[in-house]
This record gives sequence, C-alpha cells and structure tokens, in this order.
Amino acid sequence: MKFEGCDGESNAWYEADAITVCYEYIDDIFRKAPRETTPAGVTRTDAILGPTLEVFLHEAGHAVFDYLGVPVLGREEDAADQFATYLLLQFAKSDARRLIIGVAYSLKQNPFADEHGLPRGFYNS
Repeated sequence: MKFEGCDGESNAWYEADAITVCYEYIDDIFRKAPRETTPAGVTRTDAILGPTLEVFLHEAGHAVFDYLGVPVLGREEDAADQFATYLLLQFAKSDARRLIIGVAYSLKQNPFADEHGLPRGFYNS
C-alpha cells in the first residue's frame, strides 16, 4: 500500500502487487469534507476517515480477488465496493456507522459517470 503523486489525477488502483492511492485523491477527500458538522450529523473527521479507509479496502478487494482467484459475478468494481463495505461494517457498531456515513457523504459529492454502479439510494429517490 502506498501513496504517490499522480500528476494531478485523482485516482487509486491495485496493480502489480501494490495498492496505490494518489495524493490528489486524498486531497479531494479533504477538500470535499464539510468544515462543520452537517445537519445530518456528518463530521469532518467522518467525511475524511470513512472514504480514506474505504478506498484502501476497495483496492484490497481487487487484490484479494486477484490473489485468491475469486470469481466475480457482475462488475468487479461493484464487488470491490461491497468487499470494502462489508469490512467497514465489521468495526464496532458506532465506528462502522460513522465510517459508512462518511463514505456516503463523499459519494454524494461525486458525479455518477464512471465504471462504478449507481448507489442504491439513487434508484429509490
């Protein structure tokens, strides 16, 4: 697992036995985190820790699928998201809730045009 500069690109990936998260990705997380606790109760800390931990767990999901030869039904990006979410939910209940809320807050800040599936709430809006 490593951080590195990515020439202005905000990204993260697993490749060649390494998980790489760009400094730019972490910078985006910090920039999008609320300065004050939101009316919904999302703190700046939750909006930073949740997505930071989630991106590493997501990429670790890709590594696990690769190393163990896990067959993935559907999109691998969705499976890696589910892998990360499952692991976040293994924390103590109060911590898991705060981390998941932080991830949800960060996802609300991102456009839907990429290789990941739409969040469940998008369909129920």
